[in-house]
Order: sequence, then structure tokens, then C-alpha cells
Amino acid sequence: MLVRVQTGILTPDDYAQLALAMTVFSFGQVAVFGGVNQAITRLYSLASSRGELTAYRQCLRKRYAHACGVWGAAVCALAAALSASGRPEWAGLLLAVPPYSVLNGRLSALMALGNGARARRLVTVHQVADAVLKIGLVCLVAHLAVVSVALLFVAYGVATALVLASMAFWLDPVQPASKSARDNDEIDAVFGRFSGPIFIWSPFVWGALVADRWALQAFEGAYVVGLYAVAAQMTLGPVRIGMSAVLRYLAPRLFDGLQAGDRAAGTSVGQAMALILLLTGLGWVMAFLFHSAIFQILVAPEYAAASVYLPWLVLAAGLSAAVELVTLKVLGSMDTAALVRPRVATASLGILLVFLGAWHFGVSGVIAAQIAHSGLFLAWTCIRIANQGSCRT
Repeated sequence: MLVRVQTGILTPDDYAQLALAMTVFSFGQVAVFGGVNQAITRLYSLASSRGELTAYRQCLRKRYAHACGVWGAAVCALAAALSASGRPEWAGLLLAVPPYSVLNGRLSALMALGNGARARRLVTVHQVADAVLKIGLVCLVAHLAVVSVALLFVAYGVATALVLASMAFWLDPVQPASKSARDNDEIDAVFGRFSGPIFIWSPFVWGALVADRWALQAFEGAYVVGLYAVAAQMTLGPVRIGMSAVLRYLAPRLFDGLQAGDRAAGTSVGQAMALILLLTGLGWVMAFLFHSAIFQILVAPEYAAASVYLPWLVLAAGLSAAVELVTLKVLGSMDTAALVRPRVATASLGILLVFLGAWHFGVSGVIAAQIAHSGLFLAWTCIRIANQGSCRT
């Protein structure tokens, strides 16, 4: 719905500007807050089983505050550099991103905490509220003012702030009481060992996620970026929402099972991955047959030319979802360092392939590179897990 509203009020060139600005926002969510949020979800069962939730909460608050400070300082420095180089319009747009990014990062942390505590209904209600408020505020902005990308980020930020206030109010009562508090330095060390490797690989993963839009901007121009970004949101967006639901259900069960010593806890991950791949195949067929009709219903007519990308982006999105499930299994083992080499190597190769694809083949080359990148990482990680299982056997 948000895509339908925004394509109705933004031209493809303006949508390209929004897509590029969102790459800055996604750096905060992936590289700055991603490691903290994954640690929150994974370590909740450990802290709960040991009665250490008080120290756990204090640690995550400290790490979130530290991440906000680093992120805010980095964005301000970059905005100052852009302004000094004669690009004040880009500097102004860049400064509109951090408030929304910081608020969204905090909301994501609370949702990760609620997910770990099995407060799924609370998390789901607030995710729905976040989406509805964003749509409503974007429509209000479009009605009252001349729409700009900076104003859209203001609308996103206001919506997130309202949901964050509600989430913070309701979340504490559903948390079990802490039996005892571990020394803060010790629990902080556990956070560091788990999230440290994630902070190493996450900038490379972010680069692979956003390389498509910057490569197309460099070789094809803003109009093509706008069309492509809409098609990508129609595929990657719903898949990520679906994966969020799957992981919200699966992650706490997996982590609790592993914490209890259940060796069969990881079986559900393999079953879920098989289902994801099956649904990806079915989605590819449906998108191939009905991509034009889908765009007629869900996207403004000006973007109809991008419908041909839909089937192949469904394939890329499905492989990306399977990668997240495999990653979840590795995170469950607490061996995040095992993912550094495959994540960094395949992400670096993916970035290179995306730019080469955009240079020689345009959008088709970019999509092919994304499929190759996700498929390569999936194969590498599955082989590694299989080899580790054989060694244990």
C-alpha cells in the first residue's frame, strides 16, 4: 500500500532519490544496529535461563546508545563534507535520515526484545500500526504540502516515534522478572563476542544490498533507478516481511532448544528453508504469468514498464530469504565468527558482479548478479554446515 501511495505522488526520478536516500537509512539498520538486534534476540534465552535479564537490559541500552552516537556523528560529518563540496541539497537530505534511522533502530531493538520474550502478539500489533501510520502520514503530507523526499522521512519518523512510545510502554510488563543480575562487564563481554563478527561483515552485506541502486544510478540514470526500485520493493519488501514473521516464530524456539541441549532443534530450520525454496518457485511462476496485472493493481501506471523485472526479483528475494534461514542456524550455534569469511567474500563478489552487470547489461545484469550472489552464499554456508556435521559425527 505504501508503494502504491508513493508511486502516485513521486515521479520515477523522485523515487530514485528516495531509493538512494533509503540506502543511507539501511546502513544504520544493517551495519549500525543490526549486530545489536541480532544479539538481543539470540542472547535473551541465555540471559533468561540464568536469571540475568537485568544486566542484559542494561547492556543492550548501553550498546544502543553507543551505536546512536557513532551513527549520528558519522552522518553529520558526511553531511558537512557534502555541504563543503557544493552539494547542500544532498547534505540536507542526508540530515533528514538519522532521526528516522535512530527511532527505527530503537523500535527494532524493542521488537527483538519482545520477540525473544515470546510477546509475538504485541510485536505484531505494533508492526501493523507502524505500517498504517506511515501510509496515513504520507497521505497527509501529500495533501497538505508539496511532497519531497525529506518530508517523507519526517513522516516516517513521526510514525515510528508514536509506535516506539507505545511499544516502550507495553513491553516492560510482559518481561519476566530477573532472578539475579550478572556482573555487567561479563554480560557485555558475551554481547561483544557474539556481535563483534556481525559488525565486521555487516558493512559488506549492506554494500551488497544497496549496490544495485548505486550501480544503476552510475550507468543507467535516475529514471531507471526509480523503475527498478519499485519492482524491488514489490518483491524484496514482501519477502522480508514474510521472513520477519517466520523468524519471529522460529528464532526463539530454535535458540531455546539449543540452550536446553536439544540436538534436533535445528531440524525446523531445514524444513522452513525447503518450504521457502518451494514457495520461491511457485512465486516465480505466478509473477511470470501475471506481472503486468500485478503492476496494474499495485503500482501507478507510470511505472508499468518495470513489471518485467518482477519474476526474476522474486527468485532473488527467495534465495535471499533462504540465506537468512541458514544464517539463523549458524547464529544459534553462537559461532558468528564462522560467517565472517563467507559473508565478506560473497558480499564483495556480489558488489563487483552488480557493478559489472549494470555496466554491461543494465537492470538484467544487476538482477542476475543478485541471484548469483545469494545462490553462492547459500551453497557455501550449507556446505560448511554439512561438513561441520560430518566432523561431529
